Formats: sequence, structure tokens, C-alpha cells
Amino acid sequence: MEQKINNSVKEIDEILEKIAIDTSPIILKSVFSFGVSHFENILTTIIKDICRQFPDRIKSKDYKLSQKQIIDEVDVFDLFLDNAINNMTYKDLATFIEKYSEITHTQKIDGEKINRLIEIKETRNLIIHNDLKINTTYLEKCENNSFCRADENSLGKPLSLDEQYVRDAIELIRDVIETNIIPDLKEGYGNRTQKKAMKELWNNIFNSSILRFEEFWSFDDKENLEACLKPRVQARFSTTEKILFAKIVIHYSGDARYEDDSVFPAYMFNTSTMYGDRYDAYLYLEKELTTNPQLFSKDF
Repeated sequence: MEQKINNSVKEIDEILEKIAIDTSPIILKSVFSFGVSHFENILTTIIKDICRQFPDRIKSKDYKLSQKQIIDEVDVFDLFLDNAINNMTYKDLATFIEKYSEITHTQKIDGEKINRLIEIKETRNLIIHNDLKINTTYLEKCENNSFCRADENSLGKPLSLDEQYVRDAIELIRDVIETNIIPDLKEGYGNRTQKKAMKELWNNIFNSSILRFEEFWSFDDKENLEACLKPRVQARFSTTEKILFAKIVIHYSGDARYEDDSVFPAYMFNTSTMYGDRYDAYLYLEKELTTNPQLFSKDF
């Protein structure tokens, strides 16, 4: 996630370099619109990454799915996540940022910064939807906002978009990322060790007393994985537990076996025979191990 954010900052710097070279109206409109959308994309990327680790942070009220969507979609968790995030982004910016703070457990961006961001986003919306001509939506969204750049007498007239405004807007976005988003994420997740990440995933898929995390894994003093203490699939596990545990052990060592040393059968991983919670848990685990291969790996 940190690398994604750093890359985003570099792209914002490239936008500022572009403005320094070309200040034609079409370039100003293009880079300004891209910069605002880029900021929203950064927030949604962070929300996605956080929710993959903490799926309970997406509330059921944040998404609505049709029966056809659920039937047609293979990866239900990603469908829920994308649907919920889309619903959030359609709301006004203040509400979206409030949801972002709630999900990521970071400080809410407020004061002058949020007011400026709201006005900037509404200017972007005018470019996309109304040829930069002032409308009632802009006035309503920026109502009581000291950074509003129009009034009722301006309805139908073009909103100013000069080089200085665009530069100030893009620099504000970079400032919010560098002074609000990155420090808060580092404070909240910078000390996230391999042990903590593994335990969170483990506890999301197992809730049985016979699968206590500490009884199966050992770590060094830096909380890096040392060994799997009980690498065998136990007969007392439920069928779902056997499948999920075997999947983890294969990721760890490349091999999954029962206590009698017989090989765990590959056909058990056939998702076409899974259903309900088992199916959802297996797809969730598979995606986590693919997205974060360092989990349950000694090569962390």
C-alpha cells in the first residue's frame, strides 16, 4: 500500500511539471480533472487494501446487490467491496472522506482543507458535466463554503480555471496525501508485523478452540515467522477447517498431509463443490494469500 501511495505522489508531481510546460486551457482542464480523480482513486485503493485485511469494516448498509450480481460473480467478496466503495464515492466528498476515516481508523480531514477539497471536486464536476459553466449543483454543494467561487448571479457563466488555481489545487492534494494520509497510515499500520497480519487473517477464518493461532505458529523476537508447530491436517477439524488449514500449509511448505502422513487430496480444493460460508472463506483466503504472499511464509 505504501508503494502505491508513493507512486501516486510521483504522478501528482508529474502533473505539476506538465503545468509548468503547458498552460493551455485544454491541458489545464485535463490535468486538473486527472489530479482530482487521482486523489479519489488513492482513497479507494487504501480502503480496498484495508478492507481485505479487515473485512468487517465494510458495513452491510454500504452495499446493495442484485440477485443476478451474486449469481454471476465468482468472487463475491470483491463484488461486495467494489459495490460498497462505489456507493461511497457517489456521495458528496465530505461524506466519502468521513467514511474513509471510519474504515481506515485515521483522523478525519477537516477545516479549511476539506472545504477547499469540496470546492475543487465541484469544479472538476463542472468540467466533466457542464462544460465548466456554473450551475445550481455547484452552488448547493459549496454552500456556506468560504472557498466557493461563484454566486447566484454567476449561473450559466464559465467558472475561472487559470494556471494558479490549478497549481494550488494540485499542490493541496499532494499536501493532504503527504501530511494527512501517509502519516496517519504509518501511525496506524506502520508497526504491522508478519505475526499480526497472519493472526488477523487466521482469526477471520477460524473461530474454533482447537485452532488457536498461538498453538500452530512460532515467531522470532521481531515477530517474523519461524515455524509451523502443527503442520498436519487433523481428523478432528471440520471439513471447512481441513480445507482452509491445508491451503495455508501448502502455501507455507508446498505440501499438506494428514496426521497419518497421507497426502491431503487436491479435489478438496474444487470450488465447484463448495457452498455458503465455506466457499466465501476459501475465496477470501485464496485472495489474501495471492495478494499478500508473505503471509504464512518463512521468506517474509
